[in-house]
Amino acid sequence: MVRLMNPAKLNSRIIIQQKTSQTDGEGIAKGVWMDFTTIWAGKKPLNGREFFAAGAENAEKVVRYEVRYRTDIRTDMRIIDQGRVLDITSVQEDPYENRTRTHIMAKEGPLNA
Repeated sequence: MVRLMNPAKLNSRIIIQQKTSQTDGEGIAKGVWMDFTTIWAGKKPLNGREFFAAGAENAEKVVRYEVRYRTDIRTDMRIIDQGRVLDITSVQEDPYENRTRTHIMAKEGPLNA
C-alpha cells in the first residue's frame, strides 16, 4: 500500500539555514548563518523534558518536521520557525520508501534561548 503525503498538513513555513564562512574587514573568517531555503512543513512536538545541569534548570523541546522529499538537508543546518531557532539533530529521508516525504528531527535547547 502506497502512503501518500497530505499536503494540507504542511501548514508551517520554516527557514532552513546553513553556516557559511565569511571574512570580515580585518581578514578574519567568521561563521555566519545564511538562509538555505524556505519550505512548508508539518510539525509535531515529540516531548518536552526538563533536566538539571550544573545546578541550573534547562528545558529542551524536540520537534519532528515533515516536509516534501528532499535530499539536500543535513544535520549541520538549523531551522528558524516563527523566530525560534532549532538545531537539526537527524534527517530521516523517505521513511515510507516512496520518495514523498522527509522527516527532520530538531531540538530547541538551552543554547538557543
